[in-house]
Amino acid sequence: MRGLYLPLIHPSHFGAWTTAALGMATGLFASLAGWQINLTSIHRGLERGRTAAFSVGTGACAADLLLIFAAFTGAARIDAHHGVWGVLRWAGVATLLILSVYILLKKHKLQEGEGGPRKKRRPLKSFLLGFVLVAANPGVWILWFGVVGFLLTHFPRGPILAAKSSFLGGFFAGASAWFSLVAFALVPGIRKWGEEKLEVLSQGSAALLLVAAIFLMFAKL
Repeated sequence: MRGLYLPLIHPSHFGAWTTAALGMATGLFASLAGWQINLTSIHRGLERGRTAAFSVGTGACAADLLLIFAAFTGAARIDAHHGVWGVLRWAGVATLLILSVYILLKKHKLQEGEGGPRKKRRPLKSFLLGFVLVAANPGVWILWFGVVGFLLTHFPRGPILAAKSSFLGGFFAGASAWFSLVAFALVPGIRKWGEEKLEVLSQGSAALLLVAAIFLMFAKL
């Protein structure tokens, strides 16, 4: 079992560029797996355009970067502070509930040029929405402390800590690549499905977000 905790790559082969590549892979896969953010980004993009979709993703990425930086600096785990834990849990529940109800009660309308009026993009509002969805979810805090612990255990600890900025920059590049794909390829493709199918997609997304809120409300993380 001791071998399980040895670095997967020898320290002599690990530098700033390798650390950046590791960060890029982490950012790409984390963004791809973040279904709540992806659903929100797609819905926001259908409603307010591609810039809004990308802004949701960058907001989520910014929150992830803050949590990863905190984990790298050795900050205490969030579950050790029960008061903060409770605030984050209910802030996350409230955010998901409000968002899911908003989507459920709001009829989807196409952008101008596709049968409907164009809404203001408001990228800052979309950015803050993505940021809050991640930062207010205590499960994400635990996830990143666990992921960083895994990376520092299974990859050369010294080079990664010495090149934290390279890892964070790579993470941002990987996440930005994924959300660029969502905003500028996936959203325009989905918009072509037609208004009836888009309405079904919105309702399904809202239902999933509601389930996530209920899970966060009762789960013992």
